[in-house]
Amino acid sequence: MNNGQPDRLAATLALDESVERVRLVSPGRAKALAGLGIRTVRDLVTHFPRRYVDLSAKETVASAVIGSSCTIEGSVHEIKLKRPKPRLSLVEISLVDSTGLLMVTCFRQPWLMDQVKPGMRIAVAGEAGVQLRLQAHDQPVP
Repeated sequence: MNNGQPDRLAATLALDESVERVRLVSPGRAKALAGLGIRTVRDLVTHFPRRYVDLSAKETVASAVIGSSCTIEGSVHEIKLKRPKPRLSLVEISLVDSTGLLMVTCFRQPWLMDQVKPGMRIAVAGEAGVQLRLQAHDQPVP
């Protein structure tokens, strides 16, 4: 430091250091980052996601528009683990806010059963949709 100012040369050189110099970046994580082409601190700070999801667009259960992406916040009423097929696990979360009930389905995430408990306040983000479970018969038998 020179007169309370950071040394710009040292700061520039730090950007060219290995990504492993960053706190909490283990050798395993550095290897995973290298798979994305991120090898230096400079690579890391200039890597931008390929898409941006705006989680600030909050809606209520009643005001969520079918087919649009939104974030809904509420209290967990119930959580269930289902296995419709031997190698497929589904976690169904009943989320309640002041306007209604939302059924959230999480595919292949059974660990959520340990993390999410009834009564917790959580926010979920994604595309609002409707799933109808109807059984139809072409030729009903009397």
